[in-house]
Amino acid sequence: MTQKKPNAFKRDIEFYKGIGIKIKEARQTNVNQFTGKYFLITQTKVAKAIGTTFQTIQKYEKGANRIPLSQLIKIGNYLKKPLSYFGVESNVEEQK
Repeated sequence: MTQKKPNAFKRDIEFYKGIGIKIKEARQTNVNQFTGKYFLITQTKVAKAIGTTFQTIQKYEKGANRIPLSQLIKIGNYLKKPLSYFGVESNVEEQK
């Protein structure tokens, strides 16, 4: 039974790292609707938009901090990405 905990913990870490990678990608792949050029949204801009610090965004992107669902929704809204973009899908089969 103790062997299941490290696997679950490792799976959680990988899950949050995956979300962090998607947040970083979303910040870096925005297109200006008028010029069609890509532009970068900084961690600071995202942080101000959701009411936190850039250090927190940085930790989310590295997978060092767990991302509360409410914060992920705010980030998604600011970056104009649906929640499904970040890979947050309830898949019962994966969890077994």
